[in-house]
Amino acid sequence: QIIKFLKEYEKELSRLLKLDKIVFNSVSSSISKAAYLVVSQTTIIIPLKEIIDTKSELQKIENKKNKIVNELENIELKLLNTTFIDKAPQEIIDQFKEQATNLKSSIEKMDQIINNIR
Repeated sequence: QIIKFLKEYEKELSRLLKLDKIVFNSVSSSISKAAYLVVSQTTIIIPLKEIIDTKSELQKIENKKNKIVNELENIELKLLNTTFIDKAPQEIIDQFKEQATNLKSSIEKMDQIINNIR
Protein backbone atom coordinates (compact mmCIF):
# COMPACT_ATOMS: atom_id res chain seq x y z
CA GLN A 1 0.00 0.00 0.00
CA ILE A 2 2.77 2.43 0.87
CA ILE A 3 4.64 1.74 -2.37
CA LYS A 4 1.41 2.27 -4.28
CA PHE A 5 0.87 5.59 -2.50
CA LEU A 6 4.46 6.71 -3.12
CA LYS A 7 4.26 5.82 -6.81
CA GLU A 8 0.96 7.67 -7.12
CA TYR A 9 2.51 10.85 -5.70
CA GLU A 10 6.01 10.35 -7.10
CA LYS A 11 6.11 13.67 -9.00
CA GLU A 12 4.93 15.68 -6.01
CA LEU A 13 7.38 13.94 -3.68
CA SER A 14 10.25 14.50 -6.10
CA ARG A 15 9.43 18.19 -6.31
CA LEU A 16 9.02 18.64 -2.54
CA LEU A 17 12.19 16.71 -1.72
CA LYS A 18 14.10 18.24 -4.66
CA LEU A 19 14.97 14.82 -6.05
CA ASP A 20 15.81 14.00 -9.64
CA LYS A 21 14.15 10.63 -9.38
CA ILE A 22 12.69 8.11 -6.98
CA VAL A 23 13.71 4.48 -7.32
CA PHE A 24 11.48 1.68 -6.09
CA ASN A 25 13.05 -1.70 -5.45
CA SER A 26 12.77 -4.59 -3.06
CA VAL A 27 16.50 -4.97 -2.55
CA SER A 28 17.73 -3.85 0.83
CA SER A 29 20.64 -1.49 0.46
CA SER A 30 22.66 0.93 2.50
CA ILE A 31 23.64 4.36 1.26
CA SER A 32 26.05 6.63 3.10
CA LYS A 33 24.99 10.21 3.78
CA ALA A 34 21.31 9.33 3.61
CA ALA A 35 18.27 9.61 5.83
CA TYR A 36 16.26 6.45 6.46
CA LEU A 37 12.55 6.61 7.13
CA VAL A 38 10.88 3.35 8.14
CA VAL A 39 7.15 3.21 7.52
CA SER A 40 5.39 -0.06 8.24
CA GLN A 41 7.56 -2.60 6.41
CA THR A 42 8.98 -0.12 3.93
CA THR A 43 12.25 1.78 4.22
CA ILE A 44 12.50 5.07 2.42
CA ILE A 45 16.08 6.14 1.76
CA ILE A 46 16.65 9.82 1.02
CA PRO A 47 20.17 10.67 -0.18
CA LEU A 48 21.27 13.86 1.56
CA LYS A 49 24.47 14.53 -0.36
CA GLU A 50 23.03 17.26 -2.59
CA ILE A 51 20.24 18.38 -0.24
CA ILE A 52 22.11 19.44 2.91
CA ASP A 53 25.63 20.30 3.95
CA THR A 54 26.30 17.05 5.80
CA LYS A 55 29.45 18.35 7.54
CA SER A 56 27.58 21.32 8.95
CA GLU A 57 24.59 19.19 9.92
CA LEU A 58 26.82 16.63 11.65
CA GLN A 59 28.49 19.42 13.61
CA LYS A 60 25.12 20.81 14.74
CA ILE A 61 23.95 17.38 15.86
CA GLU A 62 27.25 16.65 17.63
CA ASN A 63 27.03 19.99 19.49
CA LYS A 64 23.44 19.31 20.54
CA LYS A 65 24.38 15.80 21.61
CA ASN A 66 27.29 17.12 23.72
CA LYS A 67 24.93 19.52 25.53
CA ILE A 68 22.53 16.68 26.26
CA VAL A 69 25.38 14.43 27.45
CA ASN A 70 26.49 17.18 29.86
CA GLU A 71 22.93 17.60 31.11
CA LEU A 72 22.64 13.84 31.62
CA GLU A 73 25.93 13.77 33.55
CA ASN A 74 24.68 16.53 35.85
CA ILE A 75 21.45 14.67 36.53
CA GLU A 76 23.29 11.40 37.17
CA LEU A 77 25.62 13.18 39.62
CA LYS A 78 22.59 14.47 41.53
CA LEU A 79 21.10 10.99 41.62
CA LEU A 80 24.38 9.62 43.00
CA ASN A 81 24.52 12.32 45.68
CA THR A 82 23.26 10.66 48.86
CA THR A 83 22.59 14.02 50.55
CA PHE A 84 20.33 15.05 47.67
CA ILE A 85 18.57 11.68 47.66
CA ASP A 86 18.00 11.82 51.43
CA LYS A 87 16.55 15.34 51.38
CA ALA A 88 14.66 15.50 48.09
CA PRO A 89 11.02 14.46 47.84
CA GLN A 90 10.49 11.19 45.99
CA GLU A 91 8.54 13.06 43.32
CA ILE A 92 11.61 15.16 42.46
CA ILE A 93 13.87 12.10 42.41
CA ASP A 94 11.43 10.36 40.06
CA GLN A 95 11.38 13.41 37.79
CA PHE A 96 15.18 13.36 37.58
CA LYS A 97 15.16 9.63 36.80
CA GLU A 98 12.57 10.13 34.06
CA GLN A 99 14.55 13.04 32.64
CA ALA A 100 17.71 10.89 32.61
CA THR A 101 15.85 8.16 30.73
CA ASN A 102 14.54 10.67 28.16
CA LEU A 103 18.01 12.16 27.69
CA LYS A 104 19.53 8.71 27.15
CA SER A 105 16.88 8.03 24.52
CA SER A 106 17.66 11.35 22.79
CA ILE A 107 21.37 10.51 22.74
CA GLU A 108 20.66 7.11 21.17
CA LYS A 109 18.49 8.73 18.48
CA MET A 110 21.17 11.31 17.73
CA ASP A 111 23.78 8.57 17.45
CA GLN A 112 21.55 6.80 14.91
CA ILE A 113 21.14 10.02 12.93
CA ILE A 114 24.88 10.67 13.02
CA ASN A 115 25.60 7.12 11.81
CA ASN A 116 23.05 7.46 8.99
CA ILE A 117 24.49 10.75 7.78
CA ARG A 118 28.07 9.49 7.82
